[in-house]
Amino acid sequence: MSYKTLTNRNKKLQRERMQLQTWTKSDILAFAKMLNSMRYSDQERRSDIQELHDELVKALDNMPGGYKITEEQSQFGIDWLKKLVFTKRGEISKAKKVENFGEHEAAIIKNFLKFEFMGFYEASFNALGDAHWVPVYRTIGKDGHYFDYFCAGWKTPQIVGYGQVKTKLQSVLK
Repeated sequence: MSYKTLTNRNKKLQRERMQLQTWTKSDILAFAKMLNSMRYSDQERRSDIQELHDELVKALDNMPGGYKITEEQSQFGIDWLKKLVFTKRGEISKAKKVENFGEHEAAIIKNFLKFEFMGFYEASFNALGDAHWVPVYRTIGKDGHYFDYFCAGWKTPQIVGYGQVKTKLQSVLK
């Protein structure tokens, strides 16, 4: 299947998304689907998609944090992380799929404040090098510390960043 063009309507819709404060699950999935269609697209469409992705990266670079996500997404995300990272006793799981999670991440999850959508990461999931664009989420704790992650394959979160929020949020949390 080959995609020939990216319609002006679709470009406008994607640009309108970038102006929003909150991204829904469908917003994130639609943008990811567009990014992932690049490999099946002709040069003009790939160029248009790359331009939109560059605009998203620039918008995120100019923001103090990331995009907000809905309360439902946040609740789903934190419940999922807790179930994945902790055993029933509340200890950090030794499961291979969360082997890169340690005390730092556990403390953030236990003292969860919110998630932010931070953009997309091009991740390779197999030996063939097939890459897919996946959403990156920032998990922020009440003390302002955070970690960024994406899901690699089925229920396997990969951490891609750490830090401490240095925005107005930090002063509110003290």
